[in-house]
Amino acid sequence: MRKYPFVSLVVPTKNEEKNLSRLLESVVKIDYPKNKLEIIIVDGYSTDETVAIAKRYNARIFYNPKFIRGAGCQIGLEKA
Repeated sequence: MRKYPFVSLVVPTKNEEKNLSRLLESVVKIDYPKNKLEIIIVDGYSTDETVAIAKRYNARIFYNPKFIRGAGCQIGLEKA
C-alpha cells in the first residue's frame, strides 16, 4: 500500500471571489487522499465573498493583518 505524505496548500487571498472557486475546485479533484490534504486560506480581510467561498471547501482560514502576499505565505506556513 502506498503511503502519502500530509500536504498543506497555502493560498494567500484578497478579494479573489472571481478566481478562488476555480482554484479550489481543481484542488478537490486531485487524485490524492482527502484526509492527507488541507487547504489553508490566509486572507487579507477581503470585502467580497472570498472567505465564504473558502468555507464551502472546508478550508482553514486565517487572516493576514499586513495585507502583503509574503506575509500571508508566512502565516500559512506557520499554521500548516
